[in-house]
Amino acid sequence: MEERKPEGNPLIVLAAGGFLGGLIAGGNNAGLFWFAALSLGCAYGLLVLLGHVAKGTQDHWIGTILGLSTFVPLPCGLIGMMIGKSIWGSP
Repeated sequence: MEERKPEGNPLIVLAAGGFLGGLIAGGNNAGLFWFAALSLGCAYGLLVLLGHVAKGTQDHWIGTILGLSTFVPLPCGLIGMMIGKSIWGSP
């Protein structure tokens, strides 16, 4: 089976994943740990789904995502969390 070409810019994909994770965390009134876990998990999941992580390097890339690329998904996730809390969160 042929490898597919990655779709989109990886920084935009990281930002979108962090934002979606923040929306989910804000809607569920999650704490700090779950906010970070959801933001980083959604960012990494979108990278995998859109083909930015090759099959042979998926185990090694998680360290790069969590170590070097947290500056993109976490601030975007914080914005998503504020929006999620204002829309679905408790008063």
